[in-house]
Amino acid sequence: MLQKKLRFVAASFLDWWMTVMLIGQHIFYENNPVANGFYENWGYLGLLCYKLPPFIVVFAVVLLIYARGHRKIAYAVLDWGTAVTVGVVLYGFCLFVSR
Repeated sequence: MLQKKLRFVAASFLDWWMTVMLIGQHIFYENNPVANGFYENWGYLGLLCYKLPPFIVVFAVVLLIYARGHRKIAYAVLDWGTAVTVGVVLYGFCLFVSR
């Protein structure tokens, strides 16, 4: 389970980092008005604060499911969250290299 958690943490960090890299080019902007508000008011740290709660919720759900003895379901939720986040990072990377 530790490897799955570390993959999810790494994917979540890469999601934030890719957002920072895209916005830093000044070609892209944050289209989500809530996330943009965080960015406009607090910069990159604000984006981190915006992206942190969903990360915590997924992690908490996985831990609760795991604690109730449903390990396979917990692994599936963690794998799904990681896969979705990696997809977002790959899309961001494609945008980054296309400019």
